[in-house]
Amino acid sequence: MDPNKTLTNIRAILTEMDRARTSEEFTSLADELTWMIKDLDQWLTNGGFLPTEWNHNDRKSAVLERTMVS
Repeated sequence: MDPNKTLTNIRAILTEMDRARTSEEFTSLADELTWMIKDLDQWLTNGGFLPTEWNHNDRKSAVLERTMVS
């Protein structure tokens, strides 16, 4: 499980849902979204790490490291 990829996919599906032209298309995307959210929830519940964009401590560390290297 790659939580970063899963989060990217969730966001892409949400965008696709906004553009869905039929209820069938919307429902299919909603089903896919549901599975991705369940997978991410299970990953996090079992102690998996947060997606990078949700882990503000990692982002601050990365910015600090880039600043120190420069």
